[in-house]
Amino acid sequence: MNKCALTICYVMVILFLISTVSYAQQSASQKTEFNSRLQIADKIIPVRIVCSPASEEFEMAQYITKFLRERNFAVQSKVADELSDSYIGPQWVLATTNSYKSLKVNVVLPGFPKSGRDEAFVMDSHQSKNGPEVVLVGKSISGLRAAVARFISKVANDGNAIWIEAGREERDPFIKLRILTASNAARRQAPKESPFREADCQTWSLDRLRAYPEMFWQFGYNGMQVDEDRGYGSVSGEDLARIQNALKAMINGARDYHMFVSLSQWGDCLFNEGEAYCWNDPKQHDVMLSFMGDLASNYASIVDNITIRVGDPGGCTRNGCDFYKTPQQLTTAYLQVFRKINPDISGTLSIWANAGVWKYCPKKVDLSNYAPMFPGQANQKEYALPLQDGASFLDETYMPKDVSISINRFYNTDQVEAILNTGRIVDIKGWYIADMEMINNICISMQAVDKILGKMPDKARDQVRSQSIELCFDGWPEIIGQYIAAQKLWNPRFDLETLKKEYCVAAFGPKNADAMLSLYEVCENGDADTYILPIPKPSDFGTADYNAKLRKVLTEAGSVKIASDWKPNYAFPVPVQKYVDMLNARARLILAVSEAKEKVEALRKSGGDANAIEEVKKEAIESLPVLPIDPLYKQDASIVHPGFKAPSFTEMIEHL
Repeated sequence: MNKCALTICYVMVILFLISTVSYAQQSASQKTEFNSRLQIADKIIPVRIVCSPASEEFEMAQYITKFLRERNFAVQSKVADELSDSYIGPQWVLATTNSYKSLKVNVVLPGFPKSGRDEAFVMDSHQSKNGPEVVLVGKSISGLRAAVARFISKVANDGNAIWIEAGREERDPFIKLRILTASNAARRQAPKESPFREADCQTWSLDRLRAYPEMFWQFGYNGMQVDEDRGYGSVSGEDLARIQNALKAMINGARDYHMFVSLSQWGDCLFNEGEAYCWNDPKQHDVMLSFMGDLASNYASIVDNITIRVGDPGGCTRNGCDFYKTPQQLTTAYLQVFRKINPDISGTLSIWANAGVWKYCPKKVDLSNYAPMFPGQANQKEYALPLQDGASFLDETYMPKDVSISINRFYNTDQVEAILNTGRIVDIKGWYIADMEMINNICISMQAVDKILGKMPDKARDQVRSQSIELCFDGWPEIIGQYIAAQKLWNPRFDLETLKKEYCVAAFGPKNADAMLSLYEVCENGDADTYILPIPKPSDFGTADYNAKLRKVLTEAGSVKIASDWKPNYAFPVPVQKYVDMLNARARLILAVSEAKEKVEALRKSGGDANAIEEVKKEAIESLPVLPIDPLYKQDASIVHPGFKAPSFTEMIEHL
């Protein structure tokens, strides 16, 4: 051994001893402060992973090992099959109720109730005499997977060590199927040459797409829904082939994480948005059957569910087609074609934007979940209309009983109970909750998600099978809303402030979390009633106090540093620095508009003439920060198709 190598060995021994002492010292404080911060990994003493050799459990041990190595933390190369009484250092135990006892863990587990879901789990972090222990135990293998995903959100990586709050978390999901709908709004709204076209994930490489679902699984989702929707942007030829390959890659990525996969399809709009084919026209009927066969040949063997919706867009009313019988017939036809390839596939009729179904309900139901997006439907007065063919409401006359009904947007007691009375399963199609499809804009909707999902009553747990949450623009910082939504589907009573902080620690690191959370809050578009605004417009917008607050947030955000060798907990599809840059840009541009408003209002109050006001606006526009990373910096035809244009920051100032 040469002198240099010997010196390195001496240094390593010293560091090992220092680290060992630090682990041993934690036990003293642990007795008096149960909720203290616990260091559970560093770069010196390897984490000892303990797990059953059962293949599915061992898969999670390999995942955790990879998680540590990718972040340059020490971990033993071999997974142990039982807890050690002699090892000095951190031990992380992964188990199910079947394997737990064989691993010789000392933690006493609560009994999982029989009514609990398979994804129920316990996460226990504590200090033992020899070092910290993390114990993740699932009621089943799906519970262990859920525990690992939750663990990813709970730990804090400061670059030198991984920390967690000591204590126990017992979880049982409120909603059984928590589905992330991967939309593709940028496909329709951003021209191919637009720098924001990349917000459509279907333009990404297949490897990147296959990796994408990992993040949603980490957030707490256990299902994904994808849409081919050829009419959305009227795609065909090479573009259609690319999209089909993209969807297959994403579906396979979801399968890698054992996620449920649903394919959503417009029922009668096949090729162009708004161009509805007629089920009762023989020639168009044949075209529709051919389309169904083509769709099934691409996806039936790799998805678990086919969901059909009629009404946004579509809804043929020619030749006897209607919004009650025809959607059921279409759903049945799609399902029959898909089941020829995959007999196990399930079917769902979504009544998103189709309150017409409720005209045939024997009793009047509340329709408020159709507002404000579909005000005419929300105010629909008809009900108990007579049915043909001897049918009763949502019976099996037109559609098999095992087809579920997915209601519009969010939980509605009247509608849920009416569907349950028919013997059908209830799902919920969430849309306009965590994102905003209709304009290509950053839509941060933390309060909206909290308010909408937090209102679910306790009884919804046993009434509703699934709730989906949308993501319309990929690789943008609004992804915090999808995290909050997933956690609210685990527990609608989760505290919003806790979830926001959790996300920011996991995404940006503990040192940056407070500054990033403040950035998110000042960029949030609004609450559940106003989140569709292009930028926030609180009551004090354009005042000296508001502008001072924004300047303070931006000053603090200047301290945010993402080290080149640091990796976030989540498998984001873009470098996390992009989120930092986009939020900084948005806050600076909001401030520019608000400062201009403050000056304009001061002039108006002092009796300034129109020319003076226009001069202030002109100066504000000329001094607007050059930040093209923000989609609203410019809104010309090179950025967005005219039908989906939002006010640019220049236009916001012009209209003050």
